[in-house]
Amino acid sequence: MSQRHEFEPGEEAVLEAARACVLAVGVRRTTFSDVARRAGVSRMTLYRRFPDLETLLSTLMTWEFGRVVDDAREAGADAVSVREHAVAMVAAAARRLHEDPLFDRLLDVDPELLLPYVTVRLGGMQRLAIAGLAAELEAGRGDGSVREGDAETLARGIELIARGFDAVSFAYPYGLFDAATAHTVRSCGYLSARTSGSLSPGGPLYASPAPPADPYATPTLSQEREGPQTLSYLQSAVRAAAAHGGGWLQVVFHQVCRSSDRDYAQCMRSHRPVDFAVLSDFLYWLRYSAPPATSVKTVRAVLNPN
Repeated sequence: MSQRHEFEPGEEAVLEAARACVLAVGVRRTTFSDVARRAGVSRMTLYRRFPDLETLLSTLMTWEFGRVVDDAREAGADAVSVREHAVAMVAAAARRLHEDPLFDRLLDVDPELLLPYVTVRLGGMQRLAIAGLAAELEAGRGDGSVREGDAETLARGIELIARGFDAVSFAYPYGLFDAATAHTVRSCGYLSARTSGSLSPGGPLYASPAPPADPYATPTLSQEREGPQTLSYLQSAVRAAAAHGGGWLQVVFHQVCRSSDRDYAQCMRSHRPVDFAVLSDFLYWLRYSAPPATSVKTVRAVLNPN
């Protein structure tokens, strides 16, 4: 399940020191000086390997997760098929992650550090799990225990389920797809898939039918411009859809950025972000001031209105 990055011995010593610091005092009270002292290196040596504390902590979480996953590989050693082995590994990784002292400490004193990686970001930990799962699923075709379908797409679905998500809709990379891609997505168990853009408050398409005519080619609201999404644009899209017969206006937010977060500026420079305050104002407007009959639904509810 793991496709781990191999760390140099010097890096591992620093990560062990960082781990000890976080376990002792938490993230907010951990400093470069403390880590350097525990690792027996100078601050300059530490800076050469990790440009800032955020990079060090992110690397620490990926390293710790890799160790958890590697331990989980031992689960299901007696499995009679690759599929059974993969299931046992995922279950064991979930249990060991729950019991891991570092992640338990983070949840206890710094839960906001973990929240983005659980809800909105595809980070090193997720990529590690997806790559390892895809390799397992590929091997499972050899013994006939894993069904046909793109291994990475299947792995992404399993990774989401392991994080607690009910994976319903697939996002085509860059919105590009063809009949073969749509067939692959359907065969992997997704109920729908979305393209990129094509709905706009300026038309000609304002919304799509609900439920959609083709659930594996559902359009989304196009981006107003490069940069953060604005409240005025989101409101205008809803008003335009209502004025042209209504329907399903699928809105995509790639990143939700909080001004209190340390990486707020970087988040707001990412693709298709929205400020948390703007999102909150939009949801409030949808509830109290949007056109009559406007409602907010999950993709599953749109696909199965009854």
